[in-house]
Amino acid sequence: MTDYVAAAAAATVAGLVREYRADEAGTLEHLLDVCQDAALGARLAAEIFTDDAELATFFEEIATDRDRFATRLALLIADTGHGDEIDSKGTFRGKLFHWRLQLATRIFIGEHEATDRRVNLNIIRMGSNQVLKDYEKAEGRDLSPEAHKEVHRQAERIRTTNARIRKLAEGLK
Repeated sequence: MTDYVAAAAAATVAGLVREYRADEAGTLEHLLDVCQDAALGARLAAEIFTDDAELATFFEEIATDRDRFATRLALLIADTGHGDEIDSKGTFRGKLFHWRLQLATRIFIGEHEATDRRVNLNIIRMGSNQVLKDYEKAEGRDLSPEAHKEVHRQAERIRTTNARIRKLAEGLK
């Protein structure tokens, strides 16, 4: 437990430094951390919904998509001349989200399936909304035309994904 707390604290400090570095490399590295968190969260979601092949596949596709986003962001960071400084460990907020999703799954196992699905989808929805907020903040930053175009393209994909997650969650109410 102590190792996890220390790792979370280190990720928090590093993430805060990156998030508040207003330069392009700092902004892109923060998004890279967010994408890594989102990919892990989507993989956790796929594991939770193994009883629903379509839903599990949907979340695996999101994970793969976020991995591609992270790869593209790493290339853009390298273009800024700061590629050798990338130290991506995810964000503290992402670690809390993953813990919350895992905890909710453990609490509701064996209870009511509809409750399980609704709770988990709402937690996933909150995490996905936070990813979008981070992207929207980045869209407002001073980025090179190439970086801005890529961040905007990724944000649009995230908006589409969020809409689908919202519909899934609302369908269970």
